[in-house]
Amino acid sequence: MRKCAVFELKHTVSILALFLCLCFLTSFFAPAAFAADKGLDFDLISVINSLGTMEILGTWDNLVSVSVSVNGDFVLGLKDDGTVLAAGRNDRGQCNVSDWSDITKISAGNAYSLGLKSDGTALCAGIPDYDLTGISLWENLRDIDAGSCFAIGASNSGEQLFAGCGEFDINLWFQADTADKVWENKEDEIRFWNSLAAVRTAGDNILALDSNGELRYFGFTAVGDMPEFTKTIADFDVSHYNGAVLFDDGTALVWGDNSHGQCPSFEPNGISQLSLGASHSVFLRSDGTVFACGNNDFGQRDVSHWQNVCFIEAGDTCTLGITQDGELLVAGTIG
Repeated sequence: MRKCAVFELKHTVSILALFLCLCFLTSFFAPAAFAADKGLDFDLISVINSLGTMEILGTWDNLVSVSVSVNGDFVLGLKDDGTVLAAGRNDRGQCNVSDWSDITKISAGNAYSLGLKSDGTALCAGIPDYDLTGISLWENLRDIDAGSCFAIGASNSGEQLFAGCGEFDINLWFQADTADKVWENKEDEIRFWNSLAAVRTAGDNILALDSNGELRYFGFTAVGDMPEFTKTIADFDVSHYNGAVLFDDGTALVWGDNSHGQCPSFEPNGISQLSLGASHSVFLRSDGTVFACGNNDFGQRDVSHWQNVCFIEAGDTCTLGITQDGELLVAGTIG
């Protein structure tokens, strides 16, 4: 009788322990599944993927530039020998870039990657939900950039090249009857967008510089009224709600949304590069140090201790930096 009682007690305890374990696992994993369905911030799978991506990034070296995707779920790295590294989400083949060579610029889009080759042609990896096959025909390129659902390029002759979601194709807008609806001076706009020198994109926004040094915006997410510039533009960037320029005298200006303090209250000077995240701004000083302003919910502004930096890239929730010896620095979260 006693042995039976002891066995029954152990059996009951075992069942209770198993039940408690199942409750623990359910409480731990259920929020992640719920988040996937309801769009909540917490997602266990994303956390795991982010940790894996960060571990891979820690092995990268000999870098000259990096690019974070529109959604922050994968990262590209350009090495000094012209080859490209990738880490993060690869469900559409966007990280299949190991055979790329002679690359001079990289840009990570939404489920696709762009590479500009030294011969002026472009490469694309990934299969997004929109047609990018036209990129294989691009040539004589001087610049490219990847948007949310489109890719845009500028040829050495200034021609605007476009692939992807048609509603962002500026040339299609020219062909439509929009003279009194969109363009104040349609002919001048046509001239500008067909004499491009450089382009930057973020989500639904395009900021472009023409061969005369004039800067213009096109998109569906307002970045605020662009200030008038009297200085020569050396670099520029655009985010979801902000625009920024670096002038040739080393001063910088950010305009647009300032709800997180991403527009500096002073004029930054001694700047050699700038980059905009979704709600934070990052500036590289000529002495190799970095400072940032704006949102810091993910630690993306924790860059004040960085030294000997020669390149910066701001993602929505992260800031990446490359040191003069090719080492990758990361602040914030990726993925």
